[in-house]
Amino acid sequence: MKLTTLEIAVGALLHDIGKISQRAQRNKEGLSPQSLGIESSICPTDWNSKLPTHQHVLYTNEFVENLPFLPEGLDKSRVANLASYHHRPDSSEQKIITEADRLSSGMERYETDGEDSSAGRRFRRVRLQSVASTVFPSAANAVGPAVFSLTPLTPKDAFPLGSDTNDDLTDQYQALWTRFLPAWAENQCNDPVGFINRAMSILERYTWCIPSATNAVPDISLFDHLKTTAAIAVCLFAAGEMSKEPFLLVAADLTGIQRYIFDVRQGTGGLARRLRARSFKVAAYTESISISLLGRLGLPLTQRILFAGGKFHLFLPNSANVRDQLNAVKREVARWLFDNSSGEVGLAMEALPLGRVGLENFSDTVSRLNAHLREARNRAGE
Repeated sequence: MKLTTLEIAVGALLHDIGKISQRAQRNKEGLSPQSLGIESSICPTDWNSKLPTHQHVLYTNEFVENLPFLPEGLDKSRVANLASYHHRPDSSEQKIITEADRLSSGMERYETDGEDSSAGRRFRRVRLQSVASTVFPSAANAVGPAVFSLTPLTPKDAFPLGSDTNDDLTDQYQALWTRFLPAWAENQCNDPVGFINRAMSILERYTWCIPSATNAVPDISLFDHLKTTAAIAVCLFAAGEMSKEPFLLVAADLTGIQRYIFDVRQGTGGLARRLRARSFKVAAYTESISISLLGRLGLPLTQRILFAGGKFHLFLPNSANVRDQLNAVKREVARWLFDNSSGEVGLAMEALPLGRVGLENFSDTVSRLNAHLREARNRAGE
């Protein structure tokens, strides 16, 4: 059976999942003889010590090979190979995960030793730093960067603690991993796209607080790294290895939403309730448009990289089919919005093809795309 785009998505989404269980255990505890037996095949070797590095891939293999459930259409052995071999790929498909991993991380971490090498043994002691520490560096330098606790995501735990204490976090990782496993096992969705979308929700809840790398500035969560790696890998696979511009960054913005939300007649009663209702409708419009477009393309929510305030960004393969579907959805949504908002709300949508350089300079790319989107809004009369 031919490898599918969704198998690429799952393999990329789980490629670094072993970092949690590795940090939760010592001395290769929890690894089966099968995972230990492939160490020389999937782990790189340190140039100086000649010892294997990046041993989190052993734990990734252990996790994927023992997945309690995968829906029909997702082959466990193929997903395990994709996820586990990203540091020593030996097939073109595995190299897609490798490239996506490096593009996602911006290449920085690959300029240093592996985090579990002899030069980077602090990987069980480093917490995720708040990005606010980089916004206010003087304050961070005075007291140390603010860090997050290792706990499932809840509103009260979403705020950073004080500075890092450099404590051994093995027991905390173990507690988090113990809670993650049954939550993951509850995902029994038979639809592959639905399975991936639910998997993302579980991963966000349990990996939002974990640094994706501890041998660089630890301010990117493991969840964000897993999601962006999957988004990039899907595009590389779907667009084909010969494509010089395999990515299509799409931005969409609802127009007229300020006027629509606040243009409520006075004296009709229930003003606050009606404002909330209209705000909800705008969010529902945005949600339905983005999900509908991804549904037509058979792609999971890994490809939606921004969603807020009536606006979303999608990261799609740059193919003729995708561009045709974008144009078709754009026309249909325009008519649907006109009918359902009495012409008060419209849609501006722009797409920008880009290659690997454009992805590496992502902030500049997003700025160019947003400039095109503003022009589209101006043409719509807003």
